[in-house]
Amino acid sequence: MVLLIMDVDEVAKANDRIRILLDKTPLAAWFWDSNRKIVDCNEAAVELFGFKDKEECLRRYSGLYSEYQPDGQLSVDKLNKCIEKAWVSGHFEFEWTYKLLDGAPLPSEVILVKLEYGDDYAMVGYTRDLREQIALIEEMRKAEIAEESNKAKSQFLANMSKEMRTPLNVIVGLCDLMLEEDKQNTDYKENLREIRTAGKTLLAQINNVLDISKIETGKLDDSYTEEKKIDKQKLVRADLSFAKVLVVDDMQTNLDVAKGLLGKYKMQVDCVLSGQEAIEQLRTEQQTYNAIFMDHMMPGMDGIETAKAIRNIEYAQNIPIIAMTANAIEGTEEMFYANGFQGFLTKPINIFHLDAITQKWIHNSEEKNE
Repeated sequence: MVLLIMDVDEVAKANDRIRILLDKTPLAAWFWDSNRKIVDCNEAAVELFGFKDKEECLRRYSGLYSEYQPDGQLSVDKLNKCIEKAWVSGHFEFEWTYKLLDGAPLPSEVILVKLEYGDDYAMVGYTRDLREQIALIEEMRKAEIAEESNKAKSQFLANMSKEMRTPLNVIVGLCDLMLEEDKQNTDYKENLREIRTAGKTLLAQINNVLDISKIETGKLDDSYTEEKKIDKQKLVRADLSFAKVLVVDDMQTNLDVAKGLLGKYKMQVDCVLSGQEAIEQLRTEQQTYNAIFMDHMMPGMDGIETAKAIRNIEYAQNIPIIAMTANAIEGTEEMFYANGFQGFLTKPINIFHLDAITQKWIHNSEEKNE
């Protein structure tokens, strides 16, 4: 009789310990006895599934999962196998998909823990709701896809900008040079102006095509009239015969245009066809240049890589480096400034922008040195 009272008392204490263990955890939890019968659950389980009380939660537990799990296993078979593994090892974790009362799936992680229960053993199963974690992972995946898409789009636009703007640089640049020749007759110059204006108008439309934000908002520019006004302006260049500059570009026609436009300032213009040649020129010749005009998208070493290498040459660390590029998509100018460039010119080269650059980084800097 005494032994029976002690056994009942031990069971009551064990029940109290289990109930405290269940109710104190924020995770939904169920309790199986040694016969693998669910005999208890906690309030978190009731709340998670929307039951009115524990009794309803326990009574309807077998209806909280579909016949099959997402991995193709029968739900009953998988649950029994997992419980068996937990009985043997004392602990087992697995993924499990519940079914909410409205039929929506509830992906979760279940942790089974074997416990002493009086003179016997029991099992507690903790359920961690994975919906927020899965949603977060999905958002991160979408963000990664969007980032990769944006990178691909930016690279495509940069390539298109180079391919479309480079020939226009030659057309507009040569027109600018020929228009300054005094020997041309009036009709000939007027024809050149029309060619240049048409080229710059085409350039504006190319900019519109490459500017996704303008396409999306419908705010496309019409710059034909504006170009007409600019063509009538007269540029008076300073005499920079004291200056020596280096131009780096992988296309000879671009070098020809740049040399012609910079030559109008009576400065010495050296040209090289690659970043590696520029570095060799600076290292072997010990040339002191007033400025370096650098293309961006070149094979081998691009303009940014070349500029960084030039900064490692002691005497060339303070030479102004001006980006002169057909890559004119949004954000490019800021990228150059962030990588140690002092100026930025887009192709086709605008002679007024070029003049402002030469005034700031060659003419004015020379006056300060004097």
